[in-house]
Amino acid sequence: MSTKPQTSETESAILNLDSRQVGDEQFADILHDSLAPVADARFLKNDNSSRANDSSNQLQVYTLGDLSALHISYQSFVYKRTRKHITDSGQGDSYLLVTQRKGGSCTQTDRSVLLETGGCALFDMDKPLVGHMEKEFDGYYIFIPKRALHQLGFSLNGRADRLLPANSPAGAMLSGAIFNMGTSLDQATPKQLQAISHTLPAMINHLMMPDISSDENPAIRSATLAAIMTYIDLHLHEPELGVDSIVKALHRSRASVYRLFTEEGGIAAYIQRRRLHACYQELALDIAPEKRIIDIAVKWGFNNHSHFTRLFRESYGITPSSLRDAVMAEELNSVNRPAQNYSEHINRRKQWILQSP
Repeated sequence: MSTKPQTSETESAILNLDSRQVGDEQFADILHDSLAPVADARFLKNDNSSRANDSSNQLQVYTLGDLSALHISYQSFVYKRTRKHITDSGQGDSYLLVTQRKGGSCTQTDRSVLLETGGCALFDMDKPLVGHMEKEFDGYYIFIPKRALHQLGFSLNGRADRLLPANSPAGAMLSGAIFNMGTSLDQATPKQLQAISHTLPAMINHLMMPDISSDENPAIRSATLAAIMTYIDLHLHEPELGVDSIVKALHRSRASVYRLFTEEGGIAAYIQRRRLHACYQELALDIAPEKRIIDIAVKWGFNNHSHFTRLFRESYGITPSSLRDAVMAEELNSVNRPAQNYSEHINRRKQWILQSP
């Protein structure tokens, strides 16, 4: 990658580019320069007559802990990664995960890999690559340090690539998780980004190991559960979050989702706990007295004030208003306020909230 602009610790996007902002030619130049350390890319001219009037070429670059991700939307391009790139870029110690939700691609390593919409392929960046992306390609390139997978026991066993076909359960699950991750990266917190950086290598390890073929395998169950939990945390604020949206986004059956969350008391109960947790975080750590408690509750999916208050008290042993008063009393050092009696409770809960996933 080229030199990265400075970003705040809460931002994951280090580059967000749309050809409507700079024009197709300059966009192609920027994209070429961005990919230059990794591969020599050549972008074929768009046939604008075949594209929708409001469509555009797009490039987003994200950092996810030790991982980096590129989202590219472009009509057609080819690239070549030579031995010189491998030597000069210092990226031979990485794997490249490619998945696409539109278009088609063919990548040549020591064999030809045809990647169809919804499939996933993992490539060893220590090997030369030649690729052709076409049909208005829209997909993700994710660079993953080899150590992140090797410490989990993953190995390509001397091969240059591994493919999860689009029509396989494992391929559908991994690509679905990546596509949905991509829609929420701009809103993700640093903690959520860190969770993604740990969850994604675990999913790849479990789903791409050659001896994994059944969803009943404990490794796949663990990876699936982690993917669903990450998806839930990224979409907690969405009113429609539930088993139906999870089934659609991650290509799982309703029955399998219900089974996975049996030990959590059910999928609905788990989502409710995570939403209560988000409310607690906002009340305990975001000191903004102008915020109404009901507005915070509604933001995280609770529309009935009394119902929310009851659930909150059952979970944390304190009402939302008492928590808010106690936090404010502690911040203002107002020792005369009755709410100061909750000081020990607040300190204990702050420690818990900071350590809780």
